[in-house]
Amino acid sequence: MAMSTNNMTRNIQATNVPRRTKRVALLINNMHFYDPALTRHGADKDEQGMVNLLHTLGYEVDRHRNLPAQKMDEALKSFARRPTLPLTDSVFVVVMSHGGMGTICGTGSHRIEIDRIYERLNSRNCPALKDKPKIVIIQASRGVLIPGRPPVPIDNMRARSVNQAARLHTEKDFITLHCSAPHMAAYKHPAYGSFFIQSIAEVFNTRCVQDPIDELFKKVMQRFHVSGMQQLMPSVELHTLTKPFYLLPGNTQVPTRPEDPRGRPDALR
Repeated sequence: MAMSTNNMTRNIQATNVPRRTKRVALLINNMHFYDPALTRHGADKDEQGMVNLLHTLGYEVDRHRNLPAQKMDEALKSFARRPTLPLTDSVFVVVMSHGGMGTICGTGSHRIEIDRIYERLNSRNCPALKDKPKIVIIQASRGVLIPGRPPVPIDNMRARSVNQAARLHTEKDFITLHCSAPHMAAYKHPAYGSFFIQSIAEVFNTRCVQDPIDELFKKVMQRFHVSGMQQLMPSVELHTLTKPFYLLPGNTQVPTRPEDPRGRPDALR
């Protein structure tokens, strides 16, 4: 049985969220598209699970649904201008949609590059977040590699990698967890949502006191391995954090582990 959204956050002690910060998060969930066949059934469960988790961790969530690519970029720019950003110790950016290599689909026929997230929130364009952890979670396919055919266009990935070293000084303190490896599809249950989001909720729920964010992401990946779903393994990208970041520092009460969910992803996004 899949974990309910109520159980996802029941063990986190919200009173131990740092008191002097005003944490904020951005969440974009595209469920309905120009082609009804692309509807992401079950995505509302993922959204509610992430919102519940972020609220319990002390984040106010700037929540958007069903945005075309241009509106997604506008939401990023607006988030980067939030007047409360100087008061936060970190931010989350969660994007759920269809996608390809290096891109995320808007609800229309256009896509936005994942790099746009880093561009809008880097230290040059968003100085209020300089030296603060920026945690990005992406639930979207990354293009499917079909034998005998060339791979999906990778949006000038080589050109970007050549310039990566030159831009790290402006893209410091990011860490991104993507739901799948390159050229892999993302899966979810039409009723319970994705195993990816369920895993994030359970791992954060049980380990956010003891482990920094990069270790939490590793434990999410390990859940896929022990469940026999290595082909669906999430991947950590753009890890430029310069020091460990704990979501609930100073909490000495270790939460108990909730019942292990049995839901498995069996529906293609």
